Amino acid sequence: MKAKLRACAVTAFASAALFPLVAFGQAIPPPPTASTVKALDPTAPPIELSPFEVRAEDDVGYQAGNTTSGSRLNSRLKDTPASISPFTPEFLADIAATNLQEMLAYANNIESELEDSQAGFNNPPGRDSTGGDYSFRVRGIIGGVSRDFVDATAPNDLYNVERAEVSSGPNSILFGLGPAGGLVSITGKKANVNRTRGSVKAVFSQYDYRRYELDHNQVVKRGLLGVRLLGLHHTAEGWRKWTRDDQDRFTGAVTVRPFKNTTIDGSYEKGRRDNSLQVTGNAVDQISLWLGSNRPVADGAAVTGTARLNQNNNRYTLNDANGIVYNLRGELQSTSSYASATLADVALAPNQYMYIGPGGLRRQDFDSYNVNVEQRITKSLTAVGSVFHNRGKVNTDGANTALPELRGDPNLTLPAPDGTTGTVANPNRAGFYMETNWFKDALVTTNDVVRGSAAYEFNLGKWFGRHRMAGLAEHSEQERRRRWRNEILVDANNVPITNATNPEGGQNELTRRHYAAEGDFGNYYVGDPRSAFTPVTLSGRQFRSNYVSRTKGNAHAFKNIDSFMIAGQNFWFNERLVTTFGYRVDRVEFRNENEARASNPADPRVTSRELVLNEWGFNGVYTVNHYKPKTITAGAVLHATRRVSFFYNTSESNGPPRFDRTVLPKGDVPPPVTGSGRDYGVMIDFLGDSRYYLRATKYKSDQLNDASVIPDGLTVSTAGALGGDNLINILNALQNAGRITAAQFDQQAVYFNAGIIDLFTSGEELEFVANPTPNLTLRAGYASTHRRRGNHYKEIHAYFAEKIPEWRALAAGDPALLATVSSEIATIESELDFQTTRQSAPFGNRPEKANLTGRYRFSEGRIKGTFLGGAVRYQSKNFVQTNNTTGQDYYGTPTIFADAFAGYRFKLPWHKLQTTVQLNVTNLTNSYLVGVGRYNTAFNGLLRAYLNPPRTYRFTTTVDF
Repeated sequence: MKAKLRACAVTAFASAALFPLVAFGQAIPPPPTASTVKALDPTAPPIELSPFEVRAEDDVGYQAGNTTSGSRLNSRLKDTPASISPFTPEFLADIAATNLQEMLAYANNIESELEDSQAGFNNPPGRDSTGGDYSFRVRGIIGGVSRDFVDATAPNDLYNVERAEVSSGPNSILFGLGPAGGLVSITGKKANVNRTRGSVKAVFSQYDYRRYELDHNQVVKRGLLGVRLLGLHHTAEGWRKWTRDDQDRFTGAVTVRPFKNTTIDGSYEKGRRDNSLQVTGNAVDQISLWLGSNRPVADGAAVTGTARLNQNNNRYTLNDANGIVYNLRGELQSTSSYASATLADVALAPNQYMYIGPGGLRRQDFDSYNVNVEQRITKSLTAVGSVFHNRGKVNTDGANTALPELRGDPNLTLPAPDGTTGTVANPNRAGFYMETNWFKDALVTTNDVVRGSAAYEFNLGKWFGRHRMAGLAEHSEQERRRRWRNEILVDANNVPITNATNPEGGQNELTRRHYAAEGDFGNYYVGDPRSAFTPVTLSGRQFRSNYVSRTKGNAHAFKNIDSFMIAGQNFWFNERLVTTFGYRVDRVEFRNENEARASNPADPRVTSRELVLNEWGFNGVYTVNHYKPKTITAGAVLHATRRVSFFYNTSESNGPPRFDRTVLPKGDVPPPVTGSGRDYGVMIDFLGDSRYYLRATKYKSDQLNDASVIPDGLTVSTAGALGGDNLINILNALQNAGRITAAQFDQQAVYFNAGIIDLFTSGEELEFVANPTPNLTLRAGYASTHRRRGNHYKEIHAYFAEKIPEWRALAAGDPALLATVSSEIATIESELDFQTTRQSAPFGNRPEKANLTGRYRFSEGRIKGTFLGGAVRYQSKNFVQTNNTTGQDYYGTPTIFADAFAGYRFKLPWHKLQTTVQLNVTNLTNSYLVGVGRYNTAFNGLLRAYLNPPRTYRFTTTVDF
């Protein structure tokens, strides 16, 4: 059945993509060039095209002509061996994309990244300050985004974007330290000195979606000075209640040409975005067994459908309905009929609601500027100097839960709220509630870049070729500061309520509980941290709410990079053979500020109440790491005929280490993540006039040395699930038996919290773009990705392979000691085998993907100005998990989304302004709304789910002036 489905899908896809090749044969005019623009407007100053810049005028329909993502030089796509997929302005307008996620939904070989590519699938970025933008995988490996080849702090919206391209596979030539999956390169809009033009756009949709855009370019002095103003106001509720997304942004740009060969351009952006946090599912069922037991209400011992909270640990819980704090130590809570965490039935918790609620918000404030000075020194030599700055400030109120739990309250009475002995009646007995401990996550990131670039071109004749060279020298600085704090209770002296030596401990935490009437789903959520907290008195002491740092949860890091790059493109043998090469060196310094507890009551940070006594804080001591990664890329395109070309490309990438993790053999920061890739294939221009263009690629992309596995989390001293505790147990046993000294113990005791895994992907990609007639444009893609994880914990295995014989030799002659050591070794081997099996699966991978988008525009007759189009997007079944007991592999469901759009372009009769009205409908069939993400441990219910938007209508009106 699977093979038939795949065959039918591929056959239908190929037929749809190739049909226009047979059905149409009209000529299409060539794309506009600098000379044609000059011919249309003889008064326009001569246009000198920058070697570092691509202009949209070279694009025709959905077909892009040039790219800078191959070598940083403006090059024809046909001459580029790297896999580059641009999105033209017409394509983005037709699909009505407004942001990165909407754009990449139509990209080839891209899928969302929700941490579903690992065993966890908890999607932390969706719930904290690191997730201010869309996360995705390219070719099965996490990808990244850059704006003008610079780290950006602002969320990516398309209102001020001139061009976007996807570069698949590792390519650090472009961006220095970057992901191995690939890079989305975004170019901002610039002011134009030759043409005054503008547009206003209004977009409306369901769920309170309203969006207004302004884009106006004003020529102040023709050929000399132009200014551009862009603005955005966006507000939306989202198809799930409590998923708001509001933005206000503006950009100002200026371009000056003071001399014939000198161009100065710059821009400034400022904005704010408020958006809700996201979770991967509805809510966890912690109520079904209690409901099935007729909702018992009791005191003391647990009854069927209930369980007791820990009787020894304080558990302070705020009832947000009455503002009273109760210590629920040993009280009852409802339970589920499932043995492990499982998503609730949608009758209990429908998917149309996001149960973090209105308090789960991320607020982003950002600003940026850039200035570029381009000087054409000679006809063949151009130099550019650039300065970039951006700063982003993110503040998140988040819930300390991957998914909220739905429970019922089975307590007949509650402890007296003043902390004295005795009880009071429970005003919410048998009521439904959700609860969580809240956190505040503050992240500030600043990037500064100074860059110098130069391009030189020379020609050695017909056979020895034309050669283009580019050089780059760049200095970049990044500062990143993060404080991640949980809510606790403190007294008037800022001392935690229960355990002053461990402020972040669970017994100091405040849990906020929110009750809701059964079936009032819009009121099901885990409280709201914005609700005022009135100080409470417990056992004679007054307490208030405060936030304290998580265990080593803060980060203050500086990244300084000096980069040097040389790249070239060479045209040989009458331009039949095009070669590209690049070499880059990055001298990287990372400085990470360490943390220590503020244990001195006289510490100014404590006396000023910046920190709670014994809270983790920065101590002014820095750990410094230096790296000097080198990157090489090389490729070639052989134009065998006018219509057929073959290509080959090899590339590398280097990524920053994960500084929040430690690994064996020394317990140090892991090495930098590296990547390598190889692409080869064929490009076919079917008629030799660029109207039907196909690129077929076979690729291999690897990501190496990624310390991605943290089975016990980041806050532990050592990873017990990877044998870390057994290592210490063995050394303790050897010391206690007198086989090693205390000094030897200290020397050999190594603490680590992560393990390294390599990721390997390979597959095929097809991309077909066609302009069969002046009125019809098409774009289609197909991709196959095979992903596997390998070389699990190679550093751990190497360490234990060396140490285990030593430990056994030290224990020799003492049967009891040897038995203890052997038992710990067996546990190490068992745990590593389990973690290897657990982390080997290609979690989340959808092996096959396809998409087809087309548009037809009517240029004559009674419906002149009308255009119609649509798209089909297909992704195959995702790998869910393996049942390690039975060995059975589980897969989710494929998705096939159909979209349609229609519009009409006309002139307003009273002002003759060009106007376009357009209707887009996504997910026409309203299908594939819920996909399987993970099963529970018994495989009889869902633990995680993919929630896809239902059918959506979007109406856009654009007026050009």
